[in-house]
Amino acid sequence: LNKWKAACDFVATGRPDLQAIIAAGFASPLIEFTGHFGFMMSVWSRDSAVCKSSALLIGTSIWADHGAMFQPKDTHNAVAYRLGQTKVMPAFWDEVHIDPDKVDDFVDTLFTIGQGKEKARLNADSTLKNSGEWKTLLVTTGNRPLMDFVVKGRPDTDAGALRRCE
Repeated sequence: LNKWKAACDFVATGRPDLQAIIAAGFASPLIEFTGHFGFMMSVWSRDSAVCKSSALLIGTSIWADHGAMFQPKDTHNAVAYRLGQTKVMPAFWDEVHIDPDKVDDFVDTLFTIGQGKEKARLNADSTLKNSGEWKTLLVTTGNRPLMDFVVKGRPDTDAGALRRCE
């Protein structure tokens, strides 16, 4: 605990933005009591080396090993699957990578996170697989605001914008 506190102090002292990232790790299990299924908090800065990734590592270490953090090239299906397996545990996704040709897929992922359930799939024998469900908080970091992609992906509606916090 003392090592965790020291790391937290080193990274986040005087930085309420980074403190919010870390606090999300404690807040996530409480999402279940809000009546909502999933929330996403997007933290971005065009600057590099501002400790976003370090704050994510500290937030992840509240409940898990740093290896539990999503990486830039993780697929949206993999993210949804793991959210469904960990249920209420916080999820941290460092440097979200959005392929310009797949912006619509990413916006669909935002909707999926807010609905709290991964997409339905069939087994080889055409029976329905169990879909993972969650009530959690996903914290993402990047160098661009996710809103740029949401607006581009669904310019005719603000539904995607209402499902994320930046």
